[in-house]
Amino acid sequence: MGKVKHKTNRKGADDPRPEWRFQQPGESRKEYLKRYQREYHKQEWYPGHRVERIQETKDRRIELQEWYTNYKATLHCKNCGEWRPKCLQFHHRDPKQKEFTVGHGSETEYR
Repeated sequence: MGKVKHKTNRKGADDPRPEWRFQQPGESRKEYLKRYQREYHKQEWYPGHRVERIQETKDRRIELQEWYTNYKATLHCKNCGEWRPKCLQFHHRDPKQKEFTVGHGSETEYR
């Protein structure tokens, strides 16, 4: 028995659905699925979830800032003993002992 070809979805002349829902000639299945997912998210899903996603992002930033402030409050300077979090700056005598970079510490979760 011969190999069955995958039927691609092509837009008919009278089809009201948007163009991005269809695989374009010469486009691989992987390229199509990637484009479809991006467009679906942008045009279909996100508009209905915009407010909740923005709030989730704000909540996450607040949570990370609180974690960072609490983490910094547990530290003190090894040279002079300073302990106030607003006065502390991060530096390392041995860069290999770094647990994370401060610039990226607030973007991802470190717990």
